[in-house]
Amino acid sequence: LHDTEGWRSLETSMKCIQAMMTGCHVEFTPCLADGQILALLEECAAHLNRFVREIAYFALQVVCETCEATVFKDTVAPRLAPLLQKGLKDNWSQTRFAASTATRAFFNKAAEAGVAEDYHP
Repeated sequence: LHDTEGWRSLETSMKCIQAMMTGCHVEFTPCLADGQILALLEECAAHLNRFVREIAYFALQVVCETCEATVFKDTVAPRLAPLLQKGLKDNWSQTRFAASTATRAFFNKAAEAGVAEDYHP
């Protein structure tokens, strides 16, 4: 077996969460507001397996795209900004790509929520 096979079910589970968020769209926001899903995604974005990190960042992109602006501003954005910064520095190019798509979604939602300037250097 390949050294990444042991994480296959975790990667699949992350894709399921991503699909649920995509399907529910804005109705998924209450699940994000309590912070448990964000905590899981934060942990997976720091996972030692590169495939798990990659799918975590793609899921974070969906978080930004589906979250209501007020919850994004108050709960999601402060937690995601440092996480996205770390993802953009990942040593694996596919993880950096996933983090860059999440970052684009982050700034699109930040502009919609009126807080984009808070996250520019």
